Amino acid sequence: PGDVVTEQMLGGLSMPTLLVWGKSEKVLPYEGVEYFRAWLPKGAEVREVAGFGHIPQMERPKELVGLLCDFAHRRGLL
Repeated sequence: PGDVVTEQMLGGLSMPTLLVWGKSEKVLPYEGVEYFRAWLPKGAEVREVAGFGHIPQMERPKELVGLLCDFAHRRGLL
């Protein structure tokens, strides 16, 4: 229970937020992405990506970095 990300924690995020969820996720149940969609602030982005599983930074690092850089550019972070 101490490791749970609460609704209040998610809703209180004020920084630009991108959640990347792999469509090939096999560790976490799909309903998990819906939890984040429901509680992240309105400006947060949720991207479900085909071909990504539980650890895209190991499985498809170049594609993940591309998504992160695109997000950072669009948000004026880079």
